[in-house]
Amino acid sequence: MISNDNDCHFETIIPYFRNRLKNRITRVRDMDFQTFRDQYLRPKVPVIITDCMTEWPALSGDHKWTVDYIRSVCGYRTVPIEIGSKYTDEEWSQRLITVNEFIGQYLAPNSRCDTTGANRTGYLAQHNLFDQIVELMADISVPDYCCVRADEDREDEEVDVDINAWFGPKGTVSPLHFDPKDNLLAQVFGHKYVRIYSSDTPREAIYPNDCRLLCNTSAVDLECVDSERFPAFEGLDDYYECVLREGELLFMPTKCWHFVKSLSTSFSISFWWK
Repeated sequence: MISNDNDCHFETIIPYFRNRLKNRITRVRDMDFQTFRDQYLRPKVPVIITDCMTEWPALSGDHKWTVDYIRSVCGYRTVPIEIGSKYTDEEWSQRLITVNEFIGQYLAPNSRCDTTGANRTGYLAQHNLFDQIVELMADISVPDYCCVRADEDREDEEVDVDINAWFGPKGTVSPLHFDPKDNLLAQVFGHKYVRIYSSDTPREAIYPNDCRLLCNTSAVDLECVDSERFPAFEGLDDYYECVLREGELLFMPTKCWHFVKSLSTSFSISFWWK
């Protein structure tokens, strides 16, 4: 079953996307593995799966994830926090603090201005919390779609899935970049805006960063495009986008450039496999 429900509320709060979502990512439920392989995995087409997380304890009941629940389960755990709106900023840095300190300093009301009054953002990004906190791992499950391979001859091979947490306040950003593996991004709570460019998008139009460590990241600030420095980027209209909602699973194909921004306090989980 396929649907493309409107995201009317969020269309009014995404000003740099002209208050309108275009090329919406298709939402699907009751999708079998063969359909996933043939229509999305092989051709590298993103899709939102709406019914894959319905049985997760993290979505309902006594184990439903909230900021307070995360605090109660792993507030004592020391984690690496990215400081800054995005990792491409010059002032970006990292700190090791406890989850309790992170929530108090970056997620609690009125907590995101430092002593000078400057806005600040903290992000627990791409961190494997689940090997450390078995209680959290028990609340989720690896999607069965991670067992699907584009090459059917490889389906008997053991699948190695990298599981990472993404937890932070409204406004956290993953700049336009690509990943070397296929990704299923699970939205446990909160909402995120996602834009995805095809893996066939000309690299010269994406402007990969000159720095070797950031070669998988575009030099373009998608929220404030410098059309004089990046004229070819302005003409790129072949992309997909969505507002990813609580309980939805987004397939992002390998090597596809993508940009992600939290529209509210958010907890997401990435499942990378190849």
